[in-house]
Amino acid sequence: MSPTAERPARRPTRRRTPVPERPCGYRRCPDLLPVHDGNGRPDGYHKTARWRQQPGEGWVLDREDGTRNCKQMNDAERQAAKDAGVPGLVDLLDERTERLDADLAPAVAALTDLGEVLDDLRGGLTTQVADADRARAAADQARREADERAERALRGQRAAERDAAAAGDRARDAEARSRQAIAAADERVREATDRLAVLERERGEAIGARAYADQQAQDATRRAEAAEQGARTSRETADALHDELTAVRQDLADTRTRALTAEHEADASRRALTELTNQAAQAETDAAARLTAMTAEKDGATEAETSTDHRTQSPWSSWPTGRKSRFRCRVDLGVLIAARFTCVTLRWC
Repeated sequence: MSPTAERPARRPTRRRTPVPERPCGYRRCPDLLPVHDGNGRPDGYHKTARWRQQPGEGWVLDREDGTRNCKQMNDAERQAAKDAGVPGLVDLLDERTERLDADLAPAVAALTDLGEVLDDLRGGLTTQVADADRARAAADQARREADERAERALRGQRAAERDAAAAGDRARDAEARSRQAIAAADERVREATDRLAVLERERGEAIGARAYADQQAQDATRRAEAAEQGARTSRETADALHDELTAVRQDLADTRTRALTAEHEADASRRALTELTNQAAQAETDAAARLTAMTAEKDGATEAETSTDHRTQSPWSSWPTGRKSRFRCRVDLGVLIAARFTCVTLRWC
């Protein structure tokens, strides 16, 4: 066989076809078997233990705490059927089931191969359709881009025409505005010339006003210095007056203190005078009472001398009655005069 000879086309690798969900081989199981990936023979029963024996109820479904799986439950039921006396029927059903599986195996294989071929064909057609769709989309995109470029070119042409017309209008407007600007510039030049003359005149006036302001500032400076000197003098005078006022206030406070002291002393003297006056009045009253008593005593003594003829041997009793009376009157009069003198002296003070 030459190297250039064409090699026979390789048969495409068979893809594994996943087996969808299907009923469990155990008739009492309500759950479907999961999807099989196609690798090997699919399971006919659930492998997980999901059946638990409940006292009084038999075997119940318990997906978490089960002790038997579906295959074990199916085998137990078949064994129970054999034990019940129907082993021939069970064997017949098993034989028919195996024969049916054997008869259907080629058909299943052929259908599997046909499905794979259809999948390959479908994949190729899908690829071709996708390529055609992409080519058609690219052509549509190119056509749309061409239409957009043509539209943009047409819009650009129209815009250029509008720009040209607008440029002509702007040129005419610019020419008119330039003429107006020249006229306005001439007017502004004339106004600037007039303003310059006014500014020169105002500058001369400002120079004069500045000189006058400088003179006024110098005068204000001199007045401020004089005012400051006067303020210093006033502050010194105010300080001296403040010191004098402080001294006067101190003297006034001392005078008030002395006056209060004198007033207190006068109050004490008045109280003492009042007390002495009261004492003198009391002494006068006592002297008058004593004088009255002495007068009564003198009268009694006179009566006693008249009623008795004897004389006592004492010096006082040897005195005549008139002499005793005159002596007692002089003593009482002296006491009364002393009391009067004391009252007059206290009132004078």
